[in-house]
Amino acid sequence: MPRKGKDVMATRSQALPSRSSHGLSSHALESVSMLGHGFQPRAYNSSPTADDMLNSLIKRLLLPLLPILFGCAKSFAISIILWLFFMLLSPLGWSATQPTWDDFMTTVRSLRDGDPLIRADALFDSLDASVNYSEPMTIPVIDTIFQLARRHQLAGHWDRSERLFILAFHRLEHIYGSEDTILVDPIAELSSLWLAKGEYTRAIQALNRALRIVEKDFGPQSPFAADIHDQLATIYQRSGKASLADEHIKQSLKIWKTDVEPNSVTEAVLLAAELPTLWQAGKTYEGITSTNKIIDTLQKHPGSWRHAQTVLILPMVQHSEAMSHEDKITLLNKLLTETEHLKGENHPALIPVLMELEHLYRKLGKSSLALTTIHRSLRLVEEFFGRNHPGIAQIYRVLADIHLGNHQPEEALSFYNRAAAILRGNSPEYDATLATVLTEQTAAYKNLNQFFQAEQSQMEYLTMLAGKKETPQQLLEEARRDHKELVAILRQKDGPGPNLASSNFKDLITRLQRELLKIGFDPGPANGSLSTKTIKAIHDFEKRLGIQKSTKVDKKTILRILEQIPP
Repeated sequence: MPRKGKDVMATRSQALPSRSSHGLSSHALESVSMLGHGFQPRAYNSSPTADDMLNSLIKRLLLPLLPILFGCAKSFAISIILWLFFMLLSPLGWSATQPTWDDFMTTVRSLRDGDPLIRADALFDSLDASVNYSEPMTIPVIDTIFQLARRHQLAGHWDRSERLFILAFHRLEHIYGSEDTILVDPIAELSSLWLAKGEYTRAIQALNRALRIVEKDFGPQSPFAADIHDQLATIYQRSGKASLADEHIKQSLKIWKTDVEPNSVTEAVLLAAELPTLWQAGKTYEGITSTNKIIDTLQKHPGSWRHAQTVLILPMVQHSEAMSHEDKITLLNKLLTETEHLKGENHPALIPVLMELEHLYRKLGKSSLALTTIHRSLRLVEEFFGRNHPGIAQIYRVLADIHLGNHQPEEALSFYNRAAAILRGNSPEYDATLATVLTEQTAAYKNLNQFFQAEQSQMEYLTMLAGKKETPQQLLEEARRDHKELVAILRQKDGPGPNLASSNFKDLITRLQRELLKIGFDPGPANGSLSTKTIKAIHDFEKRLGIQKSTKVDKKTILRILEQIPP
């Protein structure tokens, strides 16, 4: 392929709408649909067969019972020991809880290059044998199955990789249909896999199906079609069919010769590739000018225009300062209607449009419209990404803000609590968002005079900050100060206590030991003796607060710590 052609194709994922928030690559999510009706992969039996059920029964029951049968002829005690041993070796283990897809995702995402895949495979197989394939699978689970398939491919486990790829692909097809744009990367990866296995016919069938879809949506002269022609030429060359390879090379070159023509789709693709840089650099005028040129060009190519609207109009609305809020809402509602017509009323491509509409409705004080819109976003995110996706937490934050604006603090607090619960269970990359939610949660508790809960929330926030080396010292000091104030309020409500400053050292140590024990530390017996356990508990609590470890525990140290422990 000419170098210019390769450069154009390298930009295609930026030129078209993206749904990369759920973990799949942007090219897979919203470039061109690579699957039509001509491709028929090997069938994958999505429901467990009788053999599968029998194998599962053997694993669960009969295999662990073998040692007991052995025990009939030997010692009963030995048979029990062996039975326990076999249960531990069983792929399902002897556990009160069955494995979940969350366990599978955590296991796969924790894998490093070269790690054995046995544990991830065992989890998948046990879940696969019991899953109900009449119900859609969530996108994060499907994405994780693709990740495991790629690891098997890298390890040369071709058959296992193929089985996983096909299963994950069918789950996407079950959700989005056979011609949705999200199927791009899966078919490309399957084609590469079959090429590596020497199954040229299957690889060619897949790419021919892709070519038909691309030509239908973007025209036979689109750069996307040229890319597929190049891939087909490679496969035909490898399979010894030089004449067919030459035909596809000629077709590709013919397309690329037009790639610099004014007002062509290719020119629109190139301009679209530059848009993110313009927006990030704050070049709003240049961004809007390029966007309008792209729109004018693509409107002459209906297939291209329909697929590219979201990625073009949404950033323009977000960055335009000249456009009024009302005009933005009108434009977004038109985009929403077109996207519904193109993809259906329950497609995840609607989510970013709905979220931006909700934001504009709130700015105009239209809280009822904002609530209706955000609840629709929430339903779609839950349906496609699962109830524990971090995007759900962001929507809960928005709902909390809306309820605060409507003077409904209790409802707002319930949404802050839900957001925090979701983010606690996600990866550390969402800790910054969790920290923000915790500060908002603390403020909501304080407004409701629920100071005990406010102190707990503030302590969680403080502990999180203290555990991050990159936390600015000023932010840490502010968090400690706010926590100290909440502890003081709780002590005041608890009634007058002893004058700690006038207490003798032994009494202070005794009180500190009791207080530390109450909040989960182990300072040893409350006997007023500064033991090794007590000193360790003091240092552990200082670490939680982000305070430098005391080299000497004196009266000042103890008073400073007691100020941060609620009654």
